[in-house]
Amino acid sequence: MQLIPRSPSALRLGLMAATCALLAPVVHAQESAEVSAEEEKPLQVDTGLFFYKENKARIQSYDAIVDLKKDFGDEEVAGLRISVDSLSGGSPNGAIASHWAQTFAMPSGASLHSSAGAPITYTTASGRVVSQLAKVTLYTVAPGELPLDTSFHDRRIAGDLSWSQPFGQDNHLSFGGHLSHELDFLSVSGNA
Repeated sequence: MQLIPRSPSALRLGLMAATCALLAPVVHAQESAEVSAEEEKPLQVDTGLFFYKENKARIQSYDAIVDLKKDFGDEEVAGLRISVDSLSGGSPNGAIASHWAQTFAMPSGASLHSSAGAPITYTTASGRVVSQLAKVTLYTVAPGELPLDTSFHDRRIAGDLSWSQPFGQDNHLSFGGHLSHELDFLSVSGNA
């Protein structure tokens, strides 16, 4: 009887890959422990990317983040985090689907009053007088469709700075700042 060599099965290859993945951090940790304490510590960089999308022209989101940390030794650590978030797509406006076409006004940020201070009005077909925005952008939704405001979009850019160091015996002092900007607001804060 002669043995014929076989190619490794998918299960066998998978087990080999899993074993290597589990042992790699152990080998890396042993190598890291051998590095002398006086050697400069590298900059730690963590990144992330998130993408989310709903069907039928609904919300979609892109989020990216970069997190940097630098250990200067003696427990002094600096950090920087930058993130960018973007939202767009159709957002439900709160109305429900109807058997008839529906018309809605998009958010405009315009005042309900003219520059002279008097409300701008119009009269509906039924004779009812209604206040009108200075600039109105309308959209119509087909019968049976969920009313979505497809003009929805926003973008946020944010940054955080931090510093931590020993303070006295068995204490740490940490402080930092935060800056965030969206299309319609700016946020600035500090912490200690």
